[in-house]
Order: sequence, then structure tokens, then C-alpha cells
Amino acid sequence: MPKATISIITCRRPEGLARLLESLVLQQVISGDELDIAVVDNACEAATKQVVTEFQSRSPFPIKYYEEPEPGIVAARNKCVEQFLSSDSDCLIFIDDDEWTQDNHWAHNLLQAQKKYQADVVASHVISKGEAGTPSWATELLYGDNQLKEGQVLTTFYTGNLLITRTVLEAIKPAFDYRFAMTGARDYHF
Repeated sequence: MPKATISIITCRRPEGLARLLESLVLQQVISGDELDIAVVDNACEAATKQVVTEFQSRSPFPIKYYEEPEPGIVAARNKCVEQFLSSDSDCLIFIDDDEWTQDNHWAHNLLQAQKKYQADVVASHVISKGEAGTPSWATELLYGDNQLKEGQVLTTFYTGNLLITRTVLEAIKPAFDYRFAMTGARDYHF
């Protein structure tokens, strides 16, 4: 049965991380799928570590906490990949600290789509509410309405809310290119 690691990068968003972890500990494991959760703290803050510690004690899935002191999403994503490749998981699922799952079958649905389509990468639509003060036009510009259909082949995608198989991540070193650390193009390059 497949084993997946859900990887979260977080930076100074303990409330968002708590909301996300609350949705993840409610995930239903079906058909023998196994899940674990890895949190990579890109700010190395005590408040974030405390949130993770609180959820570790009540989660049905193992939750591990890692720090990545080098600033930037590229360093944090690469830390996730490094930790994943040192595990026995088959798939890495990225979800960001400003997202949360809509239902309790989110992880299972990603794993089922991977099996059904034999896909090395499975993307899922993101519904974003934005942080307090974020103009609605910015959220709509980035995410908009979901125009995608199940099974559709994508040429570009974001790395938030994404499943990637071990095969892909073993072939790309580094997974995320440090040249794009401050440009916002890291997803497209990947």
C-alpha cells in the first residue's frame, strides 16, 4: 500500500499552520494508505514548534518538525524533499501553511488519482481565502475559478497542493533551483 508524506513549509504563520494541521489530522485513511506529516519551519520560531508539538500528541499520523534556517521557499521546499527522500514514503504531497483541506478525503483522493492515471505528478485545485487585508482581486488573479477537469494533463502547476512520486524527486537534483529563490518562478522551473 502506498505511503505518503504530507510536507508543509511554514514561515511565521502559527495560526495558519494550526488551521492546516487541524484539517490534516482529520484525514481518513482508506485502503491501507499510510500518511505522515513533515513540517519545515523556515523561521525557526518557538511559536511554530509549539503548534507542532500540540498536534503531535493528538494526531493519528506521525508529525515531524524540521527547521530550515536558510530563508526562502526554495530552501524550505528542498528541505522537504531531502527529508522525504530519507524516508520510506512513495509520494510527497505539498500543502502550504495558508491552505487547508476542504474534506477528510483530500489525501486519499490525491493518492487514488495517482494510481488511476499512473501519474508522477498530481495537482489539485486550491481555494484561497487570502490573509486579512489581502485584496480579493489578488486572490482571484492567482487562483480564480477551477476550470480544470479530472485527468486533464497540465503543463504548468503550483507546488502547493501537489503530489509528486519518489521517481521524479530522485531524478531531479536539486528539486528546486536556488537561482529562482527570490523570483517567484520556482514552480514553473520545477
